[in-house]
This record gives sequence, C-alpha cells and structure tokens, in this order.
Amino acid sequence: MTVTETSKEAYERVMAHPDRDLAEVLAMIEELGPCHNNRILEALQQADKQRPRKKRRGCVWVSNNCWPRVTDLMMLRVVVNMGQYRGVWEGRNVSFNFRRVGGDGRPVPPGWVKVPPQFRSKLTRGSQEISDKLAMAASAAGRKLREFRRVKGRKVPEKTDQYVFNW
Repeated sequence: MTVTETSKEAYERVMAHPDRDLAEVLAMIEELGPCHNNRILEALQQADKQRPRKKRRGCVWVSNNCWPRVTDLMMLRVVVNMGQYRGVWEGRNVSFNFRRVGGDGRPVPPGWVKVPPQFRSKLTRGSQEISDKLAMAASAAGRKLREFRRVKGRKVPEKTDQYVFNW
C-alpha cells in the first residue's frame, strides 16, 4: 500500500466514528493546509465565535483541547508531520512543527523557512557543553559538606561524600 492509500484508509476509519472535537480539528487542518498547532488553535477559536450561540462548543478552545487531538490524528496517520519551520508568529521569531493532512500537496505558507538539520544539532551540542562543565566541576570540587547524626541526644558532625559546586 502506498502512503496515500493508508492515509485514505485511516481518514475513513476516523470519520466512521468521529469524536466531535476530533472531527472539528481534522476539518480545520484540511481547510488550513500545512499549519502548526498554534494556528490550528487560533482558527478553531475564530470559527467557534462566528457560529450562532446555540451551536457553539460548550467551552472555549484551549491548547489542552486541541493539541492532543492533533497528536491522536498523527498517531492514526491521518495527519503528517512536515518538520520544523522557523518564522515570525505574533511578532516573535519562533520555530514550530508543521502538520498537514496526508496527501495534501500544498506548500508551507510564505515567510516560514525549514530549519536545517545542522541548526538542531547546535542546540544539542549546547546541552553537551553543560554536561561537560558539570563533570569538570564534580572532579574539581574539593570541599565536602558536613552532615550531623544524633548520638545520645546531641549532634555529632560526620563527613560525607557530597560535593559543593561553584559555578
């Protein structure tokens, strides 16, 4: 089976017994095309406000309602992760993982640039430097803490193997 056949199969399985919220999230992703979680949430909130009061959702769309549904759709392989993209969102430079419905060939919206693999490796290299610094500090630490134990009601100092780190 090809990817599009399995995506269609998963789509039909979800739509056979749709959870109301799951169906709304899927319909919004289909409408928007490639998008990130915050854009999906924003679109769901706007769509809910435009409905008549009697047909609105019982509670407001928040991240805890929307994002797990997107994850469920990804686990069912109806929605596909496109990778991490960098751009401007609400005036801030951010990077998000974009998602789309399987088989949708639309490109990412303009202004978003795919994050190259070497950019992500620099982030992991930074955490490696922190662990190296911690290992050096542990080997260079010389002062030991003192702990106390009780002997006949009074505290007696006792040396331990705990080290004090100075950054």
